[in-house]
Amino acid sequence: HFDHTDGNEWLNAEGAVILAHENTKKRLMTIQRVDDWDFEFPRPPLAAVPSETVGDETSLKLNKSTLMLKHHPNAHTDGDISVTFREANIVHTGDLYWNGIYPFIDYSTGGGIDGKIRAVEEILSRVTDETIVIPGHGQPLSKKSELSDYRKMLVDIRGNVARLKAEGKPIDEVIAAKPTEQFDAKWGQFVIGPEFFTRLVYHGV
Repeated sequence: HFDHTDGNEWLNAEGAVILAHENTKKRLMTIQRVDDWDFEFPRPPLAAVPSETVGDETSLKLNKSTLMLKHHPNAHTDGDISVTFREANIVHTGDLYWNGIYPFIDYSTGGGIDGKIRAVEEILSRVTDETIVIPGHGQPLSKKSELSDYRKMLVDIRGNVARLKAEGKPIDEVIAAKPTEQFDAKWGQFVIGPEFFTRLVYHGV
C-alpha cells in the first residue's frame, strides 16, 4: 500500500536496496484494486519496486545489527514481514499490528483475520516484556502487553462475529448486534470504525 511504499523511489535514488517479500514485489508490479477502499493503487515506478526478495524467513546483517525477517502469510496482506532487530530487542510489525485502533485487513491482496491472529501470536511468542514493539499505525511505540491486548481484541471479535454468522445472520444483522461493542471505546476511534471492522471480520470467518 502507498502509505508504506511511496518512499521507495526516493530511497532507491539515494542508493538504498529495496527488499520485500516476493508477494509484495508481485503486487507492486501491477495495478492493485482494494475493494474495501473502492480504490485502485497505480503501479509505481520501477525504481520503487523491490530489487531483492525474501521467502518465509531470513536474516541479514546491517551496520553490525542482525535483522530477522519473518513472513506472515495471509494476514494484513499476503506479503507482510515483521523485522526483529536482535541486538536492540526491537520488532517492527508493519501493518500486522495497529496500536490502539482497529486494523485494516486487505482481502483483495490475500489478507485475512485468521492469518492476522496467527501473525500476532507468532510475534508474541518471540518478544519479551523488554522488547520495543513498533506498529504500522496508531501510537508509534508499544510493548508486549499492548500487543497481547490487541490479540485478545482480534480473537474476541472474531469469535463474536463467527457465532453470529454461523447462526445464518447476514452482515447487516451482524452489524446491528454490535459484536465489537466492548472494544469500541478504545479501538474504534479512527479510520476503521466498528461497522467497517465488523464487515472485514465477517468476510473472513
